[in-house]
Amino acid sequence: MAIECTCEFPRRSIAINPFLGKRVVINLCCLARVVEEQFGLAGIMEVTDLPAEECADWAKVEEAKERSSQEEVARWDKAERELGAEQAQYLLGNRPQPYEKKEPPGWLAARVGWERPKEWRRNSER
Repeated sequence: MAIECTCEFPRRSIAINPFLGKRVVINLCCLARVVEEQFGLAGIMEVTDLPAEECADWAKVEEAKERSSQEEVARWDKAERELGAEQAQYLLGNRPQPYEKKEPPGWLAARVGWERPKEWRRNSER
């Protein structure tokens, strides 16, 4: 029996057992709501707003990842110029790939009204 559930705080728990060849996905928010409804319980799950200083901004997080990636690439390139490619790879491993900012998953974008900032360009657009 499939249960339709929309929840204000989507949260899934995923367990994978490669030895059994199984993956279990549990929608915890919907599970809590169904238990509350079926058993007349309240308060199994409480959703409250975080203070503004604890909230994350998707675009800022992605920009920080991109900046960090650019710094890693620049560090590798500098080592390559100064030491040569073979020594740079020995000391730093393979050259890191530039990070391409990602848009949030659809469920998050819809909830927060996210739109891609105009200044964002995909690497393919550069």
